[in-house]
Amino acid sequence: MASPTVHDSCMIRVNVHEAKVYLSRYLDRVVEGETIIVCRRNVPVAELRPIPRACKEPGPMGLEKGKSETARLEQMEQAARDPLFLADLHETMTAFSTADAEMWEHDR
Repeated sequence: MASPTVHDSCMIRVNVHEAKVYLSRYLDRVVEGETIIVCRRNVPVAELRPIPRACKEPGPMGLEKGKSETARLEQMEQAARDPLFLADLHETMTAFSTADAEMWEHDR
């Protein structure tokens, strides 16, 4: 069988038989970022392309960027012992609780 036709640097076309015979080889190319068009009798019927990699969890932003996880935990523990932080937290939670109660009463 002839080699696949190259349409551009990242997309090739192969027929079904060739795709079955060389599937592992084509999957390796897909992992590298190429797109493979699978054809039946020279008519495109499917596309093999890489799946975008999702970030497992968001990384630190702003001032937190570059800090180790241990440093962030120590900073959170220190904040949890700060009386001003605790007072602000209590005030915020009370305001949310009041707003939630009002919303529930309104929805009834």
